[in-house]
Amino acid sequence: QDKMRTILATTLAMAFIMCGFQMALKDNFFKNYDLTPVADFIVPLENRPTAFAGNYSGEFGFMARRSKPIEEIKRETIAPWLNANPQGIVIVFDKTHNRDRYQNYNILFEMPFRLNSTYMVLEAKPQIGLAANHISGMK
Repeated sequence: QDKMRTILATTLAMAFIMCGFQMALKDNFFKNYDLTPVADFIVPLENRPTAFAGNYSGEFGFMARRSKPIEEIKRETIAPWLNANPQGIVIVFDKTHNRDRYQNYNILFEMPFRLNSTYMVLEAKPQIGLAANHISGMK
């Protein structure tokens, strides 16, 4: 009888402790696993060609309810892909926190993911010569 009470008390205590941890972590820890902000960011960019650099499982196409597919490319082909798709955007999952690697691109969106990774949405930087010609042609 006493053994059953001890087991029941221990079980209830563990359940309350686990519920407490869940409630304490839900606002801070779990948001680092939420891809909704990335999906929300790309929703209005539906008409722009979009690629994912790395292994893509379709999560953004689903979450952002995209009707156009997101192309999977290799990280080393970001520059050629953006050259071929000048209005395009590239979603990057980066584990290095090395922003210098992306200095040749405009970072439109960035958010931490998990404990040590980052999601970014990149676009090509406008070429200075083309931008100057466009501006001078507007005189």
